[in-house]
Amino acid sequence: MVVHRASVFLYKEFQDEARLLVGQVDQQNCKPLRERACEAIRRFQKEWPLADFSGVKYEGGVRKEVAIQTWPLWEHGEGSLATEEEIRNQGAPTPRDLGFWFLIVLAEYLQPCPSPLGNWSVLYTALATQGWKQSDCDLLFMGLPTSKLLKPRIGSKSPWPLKNTDPYWLWLHPRRARSGWLPTDEIHRLYDRLRKVKARVQVFDVRRIPGIDVDNPVVVRSYEEYLDAAYRDTLAMLSTAEEMDQGLFMSIPGMVQK
Repeated sequence: MVVHRASVFLYKEFQDEARLLVGQVDQQNCKPLRERACEAIRRFQKEWPLADFSGVKYEGGVRKEVAIQTWPLWEHGEGSLATEEEIRNQGAPTPRDLGFWFLIVLAEYLQPCPSPLGNWSVLYTALATQGWKQSDCDLLFMGLPTSKLLKPRIGSKSPWPLKNTDPYWLWLHPRRARSGWLPTDEIHRLYDRLRKVKARVQVFDVRRIPGIDVDNPVVVRSYEEYLDAAYRDTLAMLSTAEEMDQGLFMSIPGMVQK
């Protein structure tokens, strides 16, 4: 099962800060971004707990157990927080490095939101078969390309999977996920539209979903429960962001970068 993760996102504040950093990076001055990422790491180390299990790291061929530092992107598919030493020891940064540093800064602008949506794809299919355009279904669960947070004027599509030669603004994704975001105007629109189709979702025949065993009542009932939960959780996600008048940062772990 591919899980959907979401956080409330103070995207306007992030874009205000990122605008200056982008200008510096585009002038080949990456030091301010590096220092800002290190500052964010120090904050997370103070404010976020260690995981209750250890990870494994190899240094000089020697296997070592290391503490896992959680942070806002822990559940979005990024895993343990990078150390300040790792950021400082990187030489000339690659586009992927720069995207990761921006991602560390972005994490300071995330707040908790109802998550995860374990069966979001069931609702995606139901909405698509009831007249929703694919573009709106994609927007609801995948959001706008994260590249537009750094380069608002670039095109609306983003390649996937990414290549090492792709520019830094395309690398604003956790390592093991594809991410997107929603601004407040799209949240309001999608929230209103989703509420209006509640009755239709409740009576949707899940046997219309391709690939399920339509002759097995246990399977059919399970998918009905998946659909109910996905609708409820998606509505809660949008409602939380709307009440806070903020955006959303969303990830689908498992959509791995190449």
